Amino acid sequence: MQKMKANLVGLVVLSILVAITSLLVPSTEVAKPMWIFAYALWVVCALFVWHHKLAPDQPRRWLLMAVGSVAGAALWFGFANLVSRIAFGVDEPGLSRLFDVGVALMIAPGLAFIAIAGWARALFMASAT
Repeated sequence: MQKMKANLVGLVVLSILVAITSLLVPSTEVAKPMWIFAYALWVVCALFVWHHKLAPDQPRRWLLMAVGSVAGAALWFGFANLVSRIAFGVDEPGLSRLFDVGVALMIAPGLAFIAIAGWARALFMASAT
């Protein structure tokens, strides 16, 4: 029962993060109904990550995972830009830039949101014991 309540806490935090993001992103960029689909995907991924045997067991490690995902996305974006500039020069094609930004955005908020919600879930579990 405690794990189910902890999952609920994590999913509520995740829904708040997705709601804030949906308010910040213009509806001309991402249609509002797409956020429901995005949240559903985040829920599936979050439940998988939270219950994985290698998932962090301490709240602090969840925060480190969030910071690591943002740092990893920044490293990816910098590396991809460097390779694109070497390969294509200053006139980089739009598709390359779209791919670079797309992968960086999947890494950073995708895992960071799951990790922040996992942190809240882990805090709830720690306080309940």
